[in-house]
Amino acid sequence: MYALARPDASDKVPVLQNCVGWAQMIPHYQSLMLPLLQIAADGQEHRIRDVIDPLTKKLGLSQADVEEMLPSGRQPIFNNRVHWAKTYLAQAKLLEITRRAHICITPRGHDVLAEAP
Repeated sequence: MYALARPDASDKVPVLQNCVGWAQMIPHYQSLMLPLLQIAADGQEHRIRDVIDPLTKKLGLSQADVEEMLPSGRQPIFNNRVHWAKTYLAQAKLLEITRRAHICITPRGHDVLAEAP
């Protein structure tokens, strides 16, 4: 059984805790959307692999959090969630997927950031 809980005295995203008290500090893809869009705001093309490290630093994640794998063991959970955030931002036309695993912010993405989300 899992329940959502907020970290104490922090503005970080909710964590998922099970009954034993183990906490998973990896943000959900929705929480990664704004930081990903902010990184892309420079207007340059970014390779998704290259934004992972700046995102982890921006969110204050530990190396253990970043290295935690999906149950399949094929991909780190954090990387998977960054890719989902990229996918949904592209569907909203805030990012453009310029080629495989590469993104660039769109004019609509700049407009959203200008509105101070």
